[in-house]
Amino acid sequence: MDQMINIFSAKGLSLDDLVILSGAHTIGSAHCNAFSDRFRFDSKGNFTLIDTSLDRAYAAELTKQCPAGAASSPITVKNDPETPQLFDNQYYKDLLVHKGLFQSDSVLFSDGRTKERVWSSRMIRTDFFGVGVSLL
Repeated sequence: MDQMINIFSAKGLSLDDLVILSGAHTIGSAHCNAFSDRFRFDSKGNFTLIDTSLDRAYAAELTKQCPAGAASSPITVKNDPETPQLFDNQYYKDLLVHKGLFQSDSVLFSDGRTKERVWSSRMIRTDFFGVGVSLL
């Protein structure tokens, strides 16, 4: 989290900017290797959850989409499985129930400096476009 804050701060961006711009992860998809370090498979093909900030059932679903050995494949997973084609606040709702695809997303809700911002963003339509315009 400190690294993300430092990167954003170096560009003159605030914690609010970090949380709001991360909301862009509500659309798009990611290759398995972008998040496969959050779990691993044993020699029998069973998965072990490494990142305990990730919901276990969600992690199990991800392992079905990205089975052992898929980290180097072209397989992709939707960033937001609920509303993958909509630019909405589902991303923030997913973070509240530990279903952030990337570790960098999950930490936004687990870190005290950004947790309240994520909590508030779940109730409002994402303000990404307004912030994006102000950054130009």
